[in-house]
Order: sequence, then C-alpha cells, then structure tokens
Amino acid sequence: MGRWLILMILIFGVVCPAAAEPKRVLLLHSFGPQFVPWVFFTAEFREQLFKQSPDKIDLYEASLEGARFQQPEDEGPTVEYLVNLFKTRKLDLIVTVGAPAAFFVQKYRSQFFSSTPMVIGGPEQRAINSSLLTSNDAPVAVMLDFKKWIEGIMQVLPDTNHIAWAVGASPLERFWTKEFHAVSEPFMERISFEYFNDLKFDEMLDRVSKLPPHSAVFFVDLRIDAAGVPLDRDLVLPRLRAAANAPIFSYVENYLGQGIVGGPMMATAELGRRMAEAAVRILKGEVPGDLKIPPVANSVPQYDWRELQRWKISEARLPAGSIVRIREPSVWQQYRSEITLAGGLFLIQGALISALLFERRHRLSAEVQSRQRSAELAHINRFSMAGELTATIAHELNQPLGAILRRQII
Repeated sequence: MGRWLILMILIFGVVCPAAAEPKRVLLLHSFGPQFVPWVFFTAEFREQLFKQSPDKIDLYEASLEGARFQQPEDEGPTVEYLVNLFKTRKLDLIVTVGAPAAFFVQKYRSQFFSSTPMVIGGPEQRAINSSLLTSNDAPVAVMLDFKKWIEGIMQVLPDTNHIAWAVGASPLERFWTKEFHAVSEPFMERISFEYFNDLKFDEMLDRVSKLPPHSAVFFVDLRIDAAGVPLDRDLVLPRLRAAANAPIFSYVENYLGQGIVGGPMMATAELGRRMAEAAVRILKGEVPGDLKIPPVANSVPQYDWRELQRWKISEARLPAGSIVRIREPSVWQQYRSEITLAGGLFLIQGALISALLFERRHRLSAEVQSRQRSAELAHINRFSMAGELTATIAHELNQPLGAILRRQII
C-alpha cells in the first residue's frame, strides 16, 4: 500500500502541473498597443479571452514598431526577439492586430511558428491576401463600406460640395488613401476631395480651419503624419475639432462623444468579442481554417446629439434607424428634485397667500358692512332724536297753548 501511495503521488505530481500549464497566446500589434482603431477592439479581446477561456491564459504582447515605416531591416530584431522568447516555451496561438502584423507572421512563418495557429484580427477584408492563408489561419475581418460614408455625409448635409479625408502617412494609411481615391471618383461631379496624408499635423490643423463653405471632414485614422511623427490618439481628434470650421465624421464608434457627428459605425466591441471567440475555439482544438467567421460590418448609423445641434443638422435628415446618442438632459431631467421641491414650496406659499387674501377680503367686507350698519344706526339715532325733540317741543307748546285756550273759553 505504501508503494502504491508513493506511486500515485509521483503520477499526480507529474500530471497535475502539466494539466495546469496555461495556454500561451502571443498578441502581436501592428504599430503599437495604443494605435487606433486597433486599441479599441484589443481591449475587448483581452477581456473576453480571459472570461471565455476554460484554461488559464498566459498572454504575451509585442509590437511591430517598424511597421509604421515599412522598412524590412527593422523586422530582423523583432523576429530574433520572438524566436528567442518562445525557444523553450510552447506557443499555442498567435493573434495579430491589424493587417501589418498578419503580413509579418505570414512572411516569416517558414522560419518560426510554422505550425502555430493564428487569428488574424481586425484587418479590412480587402487587405487580406487569401493566397497566403493556410488551414492554420482564422481571419476575423471587418467590412467597411466607404461609399456609404460619403452617401451618409451627403444625406445629412445635402449642400456638401467638399470633403477632406483626414488620413495619415504610414504605409498602411497610404494604401487606404488609394482606396479612398477610387471610391470618391463617382462623386467627383458634385464634390471635390482632398487628402491630408502629405501634411504635418500642424498643417492639418491650419487646413481644417480654412476649409471652404459647405465642407466636411472624414476622420479615418491619423497614426503617422507626413513628418513621420506618431500622433497621440487622445489628442488628435479634440485638436482637429477645436480647429475645424466644418463638421467631422468618422467610422469608429469609440469616437462618438469626442467631436464627430457620426455615421455608419464600426462595431469595435463586437470585433473584439469575435476575435476572442475564435481564439477560445482554436485553443479547444478546432482547426482555424474551419471557423469561417463572417466579417464585422458597419452597425446602424449613430450620431452625437450635441454635434447635430452645433452644426444645425436636423434629425429628420438622418438615415432611417439611426441612433442619436449623448443627448443633453432637459432642465427637468437635470433638476427634477429641485424643481419638485421649489414647486411644492410655491404651491404652499400660493395657498397661504390665497388664504390671507381671502381673509383680507372677508375682513374688508366685514368692515364695509360694519360701517354701513354704523351709518344706518346713526341715521336711525338721528331720526329718533328728532322725534324725541319734536315730541318735547310739541309738549312744551301744547301746555301754554292749552292754557291760552282755557282762558279764552272762560
């Protein structure tokens, strides 16, 4: 029995640590963890991954800083770093954020992580090179309808005749600038277009302050300006809004409340959830190529009520089914308890004043009646005194007259 007990202890001592070993996941960012719009759905991905996974997750994160400039010589150190990091650690899954990270893994896959499954998270479906996909790849893409963006601006602002595309100068942004040129072409008979990818950020601020009448700005992404300077995602949009003399539109729902009017939105939270769902299914043993996750399309148009008011855009012009958010509360909603209390006090005060006025009127009426009665009594008293005086005079006259009459008779 003692031998069997020792044997069981040894078996469980070997098996249990292996069973408890976490799943190692590499989250590979295209430019860095703070670049938009990727930062918004990666936050949701992290949360949902830890929430949905039945296994413990050991999450590693790395960034392709050189992808901002797309210089091949910058990729070598990153490859070496990742190879050394996972030389003695089994990597269970790679999750790429954005198209540049996916291209990087596909480019160097033959050199490392050749059998590691991958979730390609967040690229626009047109940026996916299907010829490079393998059974180990599970794309979770987005589908952006650029034509709808322009049509949405024209619907809410029918007089628009000029649109400025606020887009940066990184290789990825320049790729999409070509797409914007193509999608803008059918509208060029009535709308002129300009692009900011050849401007420094200060020049962009100057430009948006001098746009011609009936202009609009479409804020795509400003990650890198023409000088190669990474732009702070928390400052770019507020500074543009402060300088712009025209309304700003965008496609990222997280920008609502930060200065954009709105439009058809990309559901970043839904994208993060789908990426986490794909990751968990792969970690459970499903083949990545069999998942066939549909791309995340734009959600219903959403608009900031305050920006609609600022630019005098009628809600009647919004697309059917639009959601108007961030409405400023009415005076009643903001100060309901105070208004109720004040109203109650006014009612009580009004009731008291009414009671006092009624009492005053009643008292005045009583005083009038009292004076009338006093006058009547004085009148009666005068008549009574006159009667008494007449009787006295008559009595006084009757005595001598009676005496005179008696003497005459005698």
